[in-house]
Amino acid sequence: MIDQTAAPTDDPSSASTVLELTMKDGVLLDGRFKILQIVGNGVNSQVVKCSDGSGQIVAIKAIKLENMTEYRWRQTEVAILKELRYTVRLLH
Repeated sequence: MIDQTAAPTDDPSSASTVLELTMKDGVLLDGRFKILQIVGNGVNSQVVKCSDGSGQIVAIKAIKLENMTEYRWRQTEVAILKELRYTVRLLH
């Protein structure tokens, strides 16, 4: 669960631009992934070990977004990574 008390803005000087990560053991993410443990913390992200309803173990990385520009950049990055994953499957 990410605490989004304030949405990111384009004003980098605003105190409300920082989204605090509040990932804790036992929390259910997206109604599907149960956090089992925190694997690591960084300056801008946190990685947690989770299980889904079928018992599959996955790692989820949550990223702090400072502003809307960074948010849009991350959306583009995710779209590119999804396309690359699809392309790799076609090549195999």
